[in-house]
Amino acid sequence: MRLWHPNHRTLLLAATLTIFIVSGTGCKSFREKRVKGDSSLFGVKGKKKKSAADDEDGDFLDPLGARDTNRVLLDDLAPSQIATTIKTRWLNSGDTVSAQTELANGKQTFAFAAEQYAANPNGDAHIETFTHAADQFRVAAAYAPETAIEEEAAFQEGEAYFFANRYVQANRAYEKLIAKYPGTKYLDLAEQKRFEIAKYWLDLDGNVSSVSFSDPQRPKTGMVGEARRILHRIRVDDPTGKFADDATMALGQAFLKSKDYYEASD
Repeated sequence: MRLWHPNHRTLLLAATLTIFIVSGTGCKSFREKRVKGDSSLFGVKGKKKKSAADDEDGDFLDPLGARDTNRVLLDDLAPSQIATTIKTRWLNSGDTVSAQTELANGKQTFAFAAEQYAANPNGDAHIETFTHAADQFRVAAAYAPETAIEEEAAFQEGEAYFFANRYVQANRAYEKLIAKYPGTKYLDLAEQKRFEIAKYWLDLDGNVSSVSFSDPQRPKTGMVGEARRILHRIRVDDPTGKFADDATMALGQAFLKSKDYYEASD
């Protein structure tokens, strides 16, 4: 099952637009905060009553705060991914020459994957190629932390994993981009994909098993909870952005669907 179903021209345009956007200059950085609620207070039906600080910072949805953007996922240990995972952990960071080389190679691979899809949209060859491109971008980012190269590569990594139907890894790449570069010029595009991923996971609820250890399209466990967390982070990370209102509405609807009326009303 795929989250995206573009026609040939749409995918080629998306690939061209992505490569054009990431060829520009880098951007800036800022923020983040967390407050604990009073665990001695309880509300409706024995639930913990949320304080104003909880409502503001969303501890009840994201109790650990922003995720570790360098966390290793189970998908990173898949046969097609483990070599890249090991390489990014042991390579020599600060090597901008290697970073630029990997970034350029990733762009070429990404463009080739788009061509493969256009030639045979019902085939699988493009999925493997998009995954390879994502791996190259991931390595490029690891070579040059705290640079414009990392910012560009993190966004491209997310895009490539997204088109490879590896949504868990795509979301992590977008989270890394937003956490390290909150003022990034790619913010709207990244939040749009994260919103689509969260909605996709909510739509899957009830139609698939709640546990899966082999599907890179969704979390291994807690799919609905992770979807809610993403929607919450979208409105916290970019409260005046294009998707803040949509994310808030979708979050309320998700709570309503699961009959969590207390949270839905908030």
